[in-house]
Amino acid sequence: MEDSTMAKAYYGQLHNTSVLKLVGQIRYTLARRLRAFVDDVIAQAGCDAVFIDLREVDFIDSTGLGMVARIGRLTLESLGRRAAILVAPGDVEVTLRSAGFDELFVMLAELPYDPGVDLREIPLADF
Repeated sequence: MEDSTMAKAYYGQLHNTSVLKLVGQIRYTLARRLRAFVDDVIAQAGCDAVFIDLREVDFIDSTGLGMVARIGRLTLESLGRRAAILVAPGDVEVTLRSAGFDELFVMLAELPYDPGVDLREIPLADF
């Protein structure tokens, strides 16, 4: 049985869109380890858009919010457009909207990419 507090992160690309999927509880430890990976992804040549799937996030702390906001700012600065977030209705969505994320990101309720996109788990122990 999997521990529900375990956070996981997945990454893939669909055409020129970078897709980051976060699962579980996004806390300080995950955000700290994931930051270097995120910076590298956004700096990649050929990336035209960034999409963040938070539908399976149960909880996000202030450090996690800061990391997601960083993705939004970097995407806007480097690509000249807002990143998109897919978030399920509930506490995480309310938290994001309360923090003004709907101004920094395009927030979506439906999946805008092919569900067959190949997402691979990011080995967080390496960061």
